[in-house]
Amino acid sequence: MEIDGKTGVYGVIGDPISQSFSPLIHNYAFKYAGLNSVYLAFNVKAGDTLAAIDGAKALDFKGLSVAMPHKMAVIEKLDEIDPMVKKIGAINTLDFKDNKIKGYNTDSTGAVSAIKEITDLNGKNVLIVGAGGTSQAISFQLSISGVNKIEILNISVDMAKKLVNSIEKSNNNNLNLSYGGLDLIEKSVQDADIFINATPVGMYPNINEKPIANSDIMHSDLIVQDIVYNPIKTRFIKEAEKADAKAIPGIKMLLYEALDAFKIWTGVEVPINIIEKDVNKYLRKKGTYNLL
Repeated sequence: MEIDGKTGVYGVIGDPISQSFSPLIHNYAFKYAGLNSVYLAFNVKAGDTLAAIDGAKALDFKGLSVAMPHKMAVIEKLDEIDPMVKKIGAINTLDFKDNKIKGYNTDSTGAVSAIKEITDLNGKNVLIVGAGGTSQAISFQLSISGVNKIEILNISVDMAKKLVNSIEKSNNNNLNLSYGGLDLIEKSVQDADIFINATPVGMYPNINEKPIANSDIMHSDLIVQDIVYNPIKTRFIKEAEKADAKAIPGIKMLLYEALDAFKIWTGVEVPINIIEKDVNKYLRKKGTYNLL
C-alpha cells in the first residue's frame, strides 16, 4: 500500500509502547481488507493522555487503541461511551466519527474469546491476579459469561475489593465473588479452573521478572491465560506448560481484541485465522515462538 494524502491514520498510545504488536496486526488487517489506512505506535506519557487525544482529533485520526497507563484517564475526553464501558470504567478503543469520540473496551471480549477457544465458561471458577483496567474489563465480561466464581487478588487489597464491589453492584447473576492479597495465590490456584495474569509482570523488557506463580502450585486441569504478549512465551506461560496446564499466551487475546476494534472502526470483519497466520509467519522469520 502506498501512503498518500487520503490514507486513514490509526494508532495506539501507551507507555511503554515499543513492544506493541498492534501495528503488525492492524496493518495486516488493512492489507487484507484492501483499505488505504495505516496504524502506528505512539509513546505517550501518563500526564499527556488528554493532550494526545486532542492532537489525534485535530489531526483527523480515524481511531486509536489505548494501552496502559491511559485506559481510565482517557474517559474524560469521550463524547459517547459504549454501555459496557460504563460498567468497566476503562477504555481500550477510541472511534473518531462525525467530530465525536466514542469509547469501547475490546479487552473484555478479546480475553473471553481466547478462553472460549479452549473451554466452555459455564460453571468455571476463575482466579484473576491484578485489579487494574484490563482486569476490570476481563472480570466484568466473565461476570456475564456463565462462570461460577471470580476471585481477584492484587497487591493492593483495597483495589481488589473495590473491583469486586463494582461487579457485585452491576451483576444480577448468582455469581460467587471474592478478593484478597497475593499471599492467597497458592491456595486459590488449587480451586481454580482458569488462572489469569492481568498484570504487566513479565512484559518486555522485564522478561526475567519472577512470574506471579510457579509450576509447583499449578495443576494439569488448569487453564492459564497471560495478558502479556511480548514476549510471546512469558515466564508465566512457561511455568504453566511445565505443569501440563493449558496455556493461552497473551497474543491470542490481542488478536481478538484488535480485530474487534478493527470492526468497530471499519465495519469489516477480518477472520482471526487469516491474521494469525500472517503474524505467525512474521514471528517465524524473527525466530520467535510459533503461535500455531
